[in-house]
Amino acid sequence: MSSGFLSADDWDALVFRCDFQVHCPRGRQWRDAAPGNDDERAGYAAGLIVACLARGLDAIAIADHHDMAFMRFVRQAAAQETRAGCGGEG
Repeated sequence: MSSGFLSADDWDALVFRCDFQVHCPRGRQWRDAAPGNDDERAGYAAGLIVACLARGLDAIAIADHHDMAFMRFVRQAAAQETRAGCGGEG
């Protein structure tokens, strides 16, 4: 079985650190002040990505069950961090 970039022999050597239950400030149980405008949401998302990288996470899943208002900001922050980490323009 091949995924196109890894052979079957590679699969048993891969380990990823993931958190598939990440909630953003739109969640009903959020305790702190929620970011109120797009600039604050973008700042929150950038901080989220930095915190995930500092903890060694390879992947996250946003689990805001009632809306996805922060998804755009998290995607943008992750893309900017990826470009910056690869030496590109962030």
